[in-house]
Amino acid sequence: MRFDRVMHLALPDLRKRPARPDGRHQTVKLAQGRHTSPEHGACVMELASMLAGERFRDDPRCVCPVIAAFLRSYNDALDANRRQDLYRFAAASVGTAEGPAVRAERGRACMAWFTGEVPRERRTRFFALETGVIAGRRLNRISRATQRYARHTTDESHAEALRFVDRLIAVGPAGSGEREPFAERLGDEMRPRAGADLAHGVADVRPDRLV
Repeated sequence: MRFDRVMHLALPDLRKRPARPDGRHQTVKLAQGRHTSPEHGACVMELASMLAGERFRDDPRCVCPVIAAFLRSYNDALDANRRQDLYRFAAASVGTAEGPAVRAERGRACMAWFTGEVPRERRTRFFALETGVIAGRRLNRISRATQRYARHTTDESHAEALRFVDRLIAVGPAGSGEREPFAERLGDEMRPRAGADLAHGVADVRPDRLV
């Protein structure tokens, strides 16, 4: 029996794991970089890990690595005000960690978008829309392309990026139907309380997250 099949049987399916947010997500104001704890701030992917009930981390297992690579880099490249527009994607991205075929489709969508759909000055050329597993070096290229796109952000380019993330999240397995929005199960809890936030200290920032 293949090792990945053994691991699939041995480990719980984190994509279907019920979220058990502890209430701290309600006071989060998204911040740049990776953090050691919610008390020091949270990026959009760290917030997703909180909502999913995972260990506090910026690469939650319940989120597709392609979506996570895009959102981590875009989170760090934005100014403080526009960054808060990513708040809804913390919940929307939970449960997107589908199989390798969906990950590959999302990876190809990113490559096509960065190569030909965005304005010329924001493009990153991918010479081949690779097939197969989207991981490691390919995810790093998507991260770098996102950083390039986010330079000198305008309202128009920001709106296009948000629409593109919606497109990535909508990608699912063939015949799977429409994805159930995770945020709807949280209701008004996903709205940050007025005037409440966490400390904005940026701790333990990784070099690959610097813009």
